Amino acid sequence: MAPNAPPVATGLARSRTLFKSSVVLSFVRCAGMSTVQEVVTARHAGMRVVACSLVTNKCILEYDSKETVCHEEVLEVGKMRAKDAEKIVARFVEKITLN
Repeated sequence: MAPNAPPVATGLARSRTLFKSSVVLSFVRCAGMSTVQEVVTARHAGMRVVACSLVTNKCILEYDSKETVCHEEVLEVGKMRAKDAEKIVARFVEKITLN
């Protein structure tokens, strides 16, 4: 994994492809489900954008792995990190200057 690599966008069906996941994750730090697409769409519409994503789970890259990932885990991590995310966003919004 590259130390300062950007996030990359991938769709759910594509993210389930083991080969593609291993190739993508070899040169990026994380693979997002929608943030990149949402930012591209907003910029296309002429909006100024800032974005952040909450990484909730890791991608399992081995077929014979005993590890599992499920949607409930993603929801649980989101709930556990909600207050931290709220603080980060609140601090960011305090520093925004409109021009």
